[in-house]
Amino acid sequence: MIVVCHPSRSMVLAFALAVVTAVPAFSQSRVSFSGEVFADYFYVVTSADGASDGMNAFQYRRAYLTTDYVISDQFDGRIRMETNGSSGSAGSRPAPFEKDMYVRWKNALGEGHNVIFGVQGPPNWAMSERHWGYRSLDQTIMDRSGIASSRDTGIQFMGPVTTSKSIRYAVMVGNNSGVSRDSDKYKRLYGQLEFYPTDRFRATIGSNYAPGDTDDLLMFNGFAGWTTEDFTLGAEGFYGTTSVDGASDDVLQHGVSLFGTYHLSKTRRLIARFDSITDDDGTLDATNTYFLGGMAFLPHADVQVIPNIIYTKNSTESDPGVTARMTLYVTF
Repeated sequence: MIVVCHPSRSMVLAFALAVVTAVPAFSQSRVSFSGEVFADYFYVVTSADGASDGMNAFQYRRAYLTTDYVISDQFDGRIRMETNGSSGSAGSRPAPFEKDMYVRWKNALGEGHNVIFGVQGPPNWAMSERHWGYRSLDQTIMDRSGIASSRDTGIQFMGPVTTSKSIRYAVMVGNNSGVSRDSDKYKRLYGQLEFYPTDRFRATIGSNYAPGDTDDLLMFNGFAGWTTEDFTLGAEGFYGTTSVDGASDDVLQHGVSLFGTYHLSKTRRLIARFDSITDDDGTLDATNTYFLGGMAFLPHADVQVIPNIIYTKNSTESDPGVTARMTLYVTF
């Protein structure tokens, strides 16, 4: 918890052995295991520079192995290991790392006010990612644009603002180093308000601030989502500025994402999403347009087969990129 680093294979094996040998000491209600796998066959129909046209492969993009544990009525937590297609060792073999490693103290500051310490997800896009529901296909817009890491090491406070719990808050202070060891004196501050006016509608407004030696980033974000028995709709946006020492203009970054799913039946869902992200550094104003469309087939509640296509176009490039995929999403 104090030091976060990429484990070696021996560390991972030792962790797995410790978990397995510890299981008999706990009842099933105190320790539970789960996992997720995202895998694809992809084919690059066309790429912006033409260099990757026709490239195709079978790949796994991500795999999680999660241990949730309960210490008492007040304390619980999670340890989640991740490996993905982009995290490899020197020999290009998968290199697992700690995606989550935290302890939650429930009701630490009063009824419903919890404190979480460790490696965890910042609050600013947690609700939108749950509402989107297809991390197996892609990240939500702020995560995809690289504004900040989807994980940080720090302390988070959350709880209700109103007695009806229709408004909730979350505040976090983190290292701003992702899952890596902190390397500077600066911290990142995250804050968010969540609104639940009805069972079907939810919304958030939030912000995060990250100072540095030569630049300071200030970001604002918002989300609104609607759910019925047949469909899910969502809209998310962000606007941020980065002030760089010595630069006459701030770097501006803003984007909007619209997405939805429609349940054709219990075993078939239509999925669509549109993103637009703009970066303006004062000399170059570049916009990325992104579209994802697909249909999910559910042969089992925990297995989804999703043919999908991704179109992306940068305003600074003459040609778009188009990739067709057959995605397998498995939970267990």
